[in-house]
Amino acid sequence: MNITFIISTLNDGIFKIPEENFYKLKNVIIVHQVTDGNDYSYFVNKYNEKKSNIKYLVMNEKGLSKSRNKGLDNCSTEWAYILDDDVLVYDDILDKLETETNSENSVFTFYHSDVDETVYKKYKKKRFNHNVISLAKVASIDLFLNVSLINKKNIRFDENFGLGTKYPSGEEYILLTDCLDKKIKVINIPVFTTKHPNEASGNDFFSSVEKISSKKMMFNRLRTPFSKILKIMFLIKKIYPLVKNKSLLKFMKHYL
Repeated sequence: MNITFIISTLNDGIFKIPEENFYKLKNVIIVHQVTDGNDYSYFVNKYNEKKSNIKYLVMNEKGLSKSRNKGLDNCSTEWAYILDDDVLVYDDILDKLETETNSENSVFTFYHSDVDETVYKKYKKKRFNHNVISLAKVASIDLFLNVSLINKKNIRFDENFGLGTKYPSGEEYILLTDCLDKKIKVINIPVFTTKHPNEASGNDFFSSVEKISSKKMMFNRLRTPFSKILKIMFLIKKIYPLVKNKSLLKFMKHYL
């Protein structure tokens, strides 16, 4: 199985990429968004001198979805795994991906742990086919994409969403629901493949107008006929934290 790992990074964030990833992985694309005028190419060159497995792409504009789309556009393998610059892969990730995925007509999601392998989410322990509700729990660093399939279906990250845009979240959910809309199965594999620092940023969806608008526009963007229902379900589910943080009225003002 030929797999490319697509790593998105911004400016000096490239120094956060775990060095050991380069030695564990066969094919790597680094999409480096450089907006500070510095030249970071020496960082990649020192690894390519030893192994030559890194394709280094520089962009001069922001937008995480633009970065990931550039990586997908330059991916020459059938499969691609999406990574952030602070993600560490498990030693046996390649074996796990090849063993657990045997369908060429699907997109897959996996699980990630904390860097010390602590599991801080409640994950299902069985394989299942995702629906529009279960996809809401998937992180972008859990995505294993069949590149030839999404190319055929003309699926990409929506560049209006994601860090560096007006709507700084929701891009992975939109991509995955687009897959369902175009009759691509999205299958969850209950296996841990990556490690990521435990952060609670995903719990903050209400502290700014931009974050609230991201949720509103994410649901408005969905192509499923159930988008309005999903939007209301999200509000109902989040009432307790909104009330607890005295943000319910603010959230409703910009969300509805």
